[in-house]
Amino acid sequence: MKDFKFKTSPSSSSTTTSIQEGVHSASIVQVANIGLKLAFNKEDAPVEQMAVVFELETGDLIAKRMKFSDHPSSGCYAVFTAALPDQSEDEDEGG
Repeated sequence: MKDFKFKTSPSSSSTTTSIQEGVHSASIVQVANIGLKLAFNKEDAPVEQMAVVFELETGDLIAKRMKFSDHPSSGCYAVFTAALPDQSEDEDEGG
C-alpha cells in the first residue's frame, strides 16, 4: 500500500497562516484512508483513521486526521453529514 501524502498547491508557500476563531465555510478537497493508527493510550488497539483536507473560502487548507465513525455524536459523522446530506431524507419529507 502506498503512503498517503497531502497534495500541495503550486501556489502554496511554507509559511503558516493563522485562521481566525469562528465558523467558516469550507470544501472537502481530499479524503484518504490512512489505515490503522495507534491510539494515544498505548494499551488500546489501533483504530482505522482517515485524513481530510478542507479548503476555506480564503484558499487556506486545513488537514485533519479522524477516526472512522458513523456514530451520530462523532466529529467524523458531523463533518460528512454536513458536507454530504442524505438527499433521500429531503425527498421523503417533501412528499
